Amino acid sequence: MSQGVQISQSGYDLDKDKRSGEPDRSVETLRYMVSGIAIPYLRGSSISLQRFSEASKKEKNIAYVYECLHEASLLLEDLDTVDRYVIMCGQNHELHEKILNMRNHIRHDLRDNLTHESNKGRITRAKKLGVNENLLVSIAFDVDLIIVGKTKLTTAEVLEFLNFSGKVLNSLIDEGRLKGRVKNS
Repeated sequence: MSQGVQISQSGYDLDKDKRSGEPDRSVETLRYMVSGIAIPYLRGSSISLQRFSEASKKEKNIAYVYECLHEASLLLEDLDTVDRYVIMCGQNHELHEKILNMRNHIRHDLRDNLTHESNKGRITRAKKLGVNENLLVSIAFDVDLIIVGKTKLTTAEVLEFLNFSGKVLNSLIDEGRLKGRVKNS
């Protein structure tokens, strides 16, 4: 039997033919829904962090750079997803801008904007990250460390972000359960 996630439209029960009442578009309802959806990405971020950390400790050669770049890209994508959900839950973390800019530098500037040297988003982001103005891309790795330009992100910072995010999301899920708004299937 297959298993997955179902979220009903506002005002409907999970049974497609049954209305549960008036649509509830409250911020509280949105936060309960989002907190549950975010958990897989929170877990994925932990796995990505572990994989990046392992890659960063290998012998430093071109294969090391390739592996670290791939794992850092996946990690930053997962972190950005969690960050967006945490913001939708009404919270913000100090790493928000760093995660977003590093993610976009690696995932977009290295791919989409590499041939568009005058791309304003890339230029603005590069300045925020401390990328030398003569470079289109500046990414480096060390043990448990991602460096973009002059901006550094450590695995310790990521762990703190994940702990913060986990507390935000789990407290909303627990609150929703107590209020009868969230249930395990």
